[in-house]
Amino acid sequence: MNQEMATAAVRDRTMRNGQCPLWDLGPTRPNEPIAPTAPDKTGTATEQALAQIQYEDATEDYKKALRAYGNLKREYDHWRMQIGGPVKIYNWTVEVVRMVVAFPERYVLDLPRGIKPGKAQVENEEREANEEYERLAARKQDPQFGGVRA
Repeated sequence: MNQEMATAAVRDRTMRNGQCPLWDLGPTRPNEPIAPTAPDKTGTATEQALAQIQYEDATEDYKKALRAYGNLKREYDHWRMQIGGPVKIYNWTVEVVRMVVAFPERYVLDLPRGIKPGKAQVENEEREANEEYERLAARKQDPQFGGVRA
């Protein structure tokens, strides 16, 4: 989605307080890094030494990639265990446009077909419904604003 399309879509969804809802699908599953192949033992001594140095450099890059993979995997696993799937968030319209354009694989305005909200989103909706019920019950009991009159 480009900037203009995102701006138009967000403009239609903006609430009175200037915020817009969007779905956070969570981090994508990280790809495992590919291990370097061992150097070839054929050729001259110089070619073998050069291949060994290139292999050692590739091994260092592989270690860095493994560390990054470990961090991304930890974040992915944490999201799946704690949040359990997509969650609706609210942000300022300017930030929503930036997020949807910069990270289209993570932030979307509508859930894709076949994807259900995560367990954290379901819990949030249940909590909001309970809070609304309790607020209405408390208001009903309030002698000044509710229905109880002496």
